[in-house]
Amino acid sequence: MGINDEKAYSEGQFKIYMRQIVEAVKAKGATVVLVTPQGRAISWTTDGVNLVHYAEDDFYRHATIALSQEQNVGLVDLNVLSSAYFTSIGPAETELLYKTGDWLHFNRKGATVLAKLVVQDLQRQGMDGFDYLISF
Repeated sequence: MGINDEKAYSEGQFKIYMRQIVEAVKAKGATVVLVTPQGRAISWTTDGVNLVHYAEDDFYRHATIALSQEQNVGLVDLNVLSSAYFTSIGPAETELLYKTGDWLHFNRKGATVLAKLVVQDLQRQGMDGFDYLISF
């Protein structure tokens, strides 16, 4: 939930629904890790000097972070991680990670890049006991 639900639910509704999902998953004994959504390919701004990718206020990011703290579950802030990566490669290279003419959904290469960012952050946080289904 997140990117495609932004216009369907208020941030409060999103948090209620996500809380229900988190609690149901925890009740089954699974480890929950929430991941904030990445921004659009066109989420560029300037820091006064440089062009930077910025999407920190999009797609219920703040509600997801608050819910991870409230529920004491893991969090990967892919929103910030992806923006830092996109800033490092620039707008033209960032566009190549998305489906043609689609500023929101990734192609295979983009999905692989983002999955790698998630796995690296999980490992950085010491959450490396998962069986990863992604190979690089």
